[in-house]
Formats: sequence, C-alpha cells, structure tokens
Amino acid sequence: MENLTNNIPLSRTVNAKCIDLGEEGILYSQSKDKKHIANTTAMAVWDLIDGKRTAQEIAREIANVCGVEPYEIEDEIFNQIILLKELGIIEAMSGVSNATV
Repeated sequence: MENLTNNIPLSRTVNAKCIDLGEEGILYSQSKDKKHIANTTAMAVWDLIDGKRTAQEIAREIANVCGVEPYEIEDEIFNQIILLKELGIIEAMSGVSNATV
C-alpha cells in the first residue's frame, strides 16, 4: 500500500471534476478517460481534500464524524485516496509538509 502516513497535504488536480448526486457522485478528470462512481465514503474523502489536510487528518475527521477510532476506518479511507490518485484527480502537494500531525 502506498505510504499515506507522511505529513504531505492532498489537493485536487486542476482537471478534477465532480458531479454531485447527493450522497454519491461521479468523480473524473477532464484530461483522462476515467470516471468513478463515488459512494458516500469517497465523497466524504473528496470533500475534505483541500490542499491543507493529510490522509491521516482526513481519516481522523471522518472517524470523528462516524464516532469510531481512526484505526477502524483508515484502510478504507486510504484505499479511496489511492483510487482517487490513480484516477488522476488528486495529488500530494509537492514541497509542502504539514507539521500539525
């Protein structure tokens, strides 16, 4: 599994687009021919990717909302982040480190 435990914030790429369908959505890149039907978890992750939060911070925030410990959902959250990276719609902020973790 990709190392998502570093302190590097995640951001959306310039070509990233979202069609919001309520609790679900369609996430895609205008520059690639790939689309993802995003479930509630993927949409929660998408909403928190702002160029300031790391993967761990995103997992903690979602765990807090769900009333569970982060370790209980980290794998699912990290898998969603890896999928969004593979789609080319999010990326690690280069040269940025978040010291709050």
